[in-house]
Amino acid sequence: AVVVVVRVVTSIAVARALRTSVVGVPKKAAHRLASATAVIDADVQPTTSIDPARVVVDETEVVGGGTYGSVFGAVDPVTGTRCVAKKARADPLSQKYYAIEAGINAKLRRRTTESLYVGEKKKQSAVPVFSFASQSASYLVFRRVAGRDLHSYVTEGACGVDALAAALGAPHCGTLDDECPVDWSGDACSADPDAARASAANLAVAILVLAEASASLARVHAAGVCHRDVKPANFVVDPVERAVHLVDFGSAVDVESRLGYDARRSPVSPRYAPPETFVDIPPTTGATTSTTSATWRSFDSYGLAVTALRFLLSPALRSDNELDRFNAEFAKAGHRLDAWL
Repeated sequence: AVVVVVRVVTSIAVARALRTSVVGVPKKAAHRLASATAVIDADVQPTTSIDPARVVVDETEVVGGGTYGSVFGAVDPVTGTRCVAKKARADPLSQKYYAIEAGINAKLRRRTTESLYVGEKKKQSAVPVFSFASQSASYLVFRRVAGRDLHSYVTEGACGVDALAAALGAPHCGTLDDECPVDWSGDACSADPDAARASAANLAVAILVLAEASASLARVHAAGVCHRDVKPANFVVDPVERAVHLVDFGSAVDVESRLGYDARRSPVSPRYAPPETFVDIPPTTGATTSTTSATWRSFDSYGLAVTALRFLLSPALRSDNELDRFNAEFAKAGHRLDAWL
């Protein structure tokens, strides 16, 4: 228990500064984390077999959705490459966030290889005869990842943490088989999702999540973008690349142009919000630039730390209700882990 407590404190503090320890994680994850901190000076043009202009969207295949829009399955009919397309709702606020996300994703596509964004499919006046649904709207088109988000893993308890380790290329249960209580029968996990796990196994997975998610977040920050809604549901796991990608930039801010910034509004999810709740991005003045400030990076890093904490303490923080209780206790302790412990 003492080891777990120490690691919790270390993980939170280290993640806030984006200087995560990568001891014991696969070499590829360690390399991604190290290289992600480099500032990107030149524009990047990632290769893709998807042309957003010719993509056909199937609105009968709902991949995901939220308050301001929906995500549908799509395909490039020329290459046969499957992708996803995001469409905003018709109300003004949804359209506003769509425009922000389009601008920020375009910048990320130019500045970093981490972006899954392919481009925008503009509204069409004529509908192709082979389309599955109306193409009268505009869509943001993204590469399709075969995996799922971190939230789906953490809510599955012991089975989910074990499955995440496998998806990211870690040994079974993160460390040794004999330390893992998860019962696998073929490809199915039959363990009690609330079963206790060895602290070493949880620690290995939590460090791996921190390394991969930090690499993705650091590349976004290097491009001058503050996400403002870092949480498990906004990290997609790619089991082919053994990587984690940060997605959903509707709440993000371009700290260079201040696109998406509103000092009166904080779009972060309350469960993952740091104590300050709002992030201040001052305008550029003289030699001082917003991109050099550590404040907004720290704001995002807090959500990353809470994300890793849920895996570290699995299954204790398996449900959102359990996370709510932790946040209430943590706030009562003045957001000091030593006082909370």
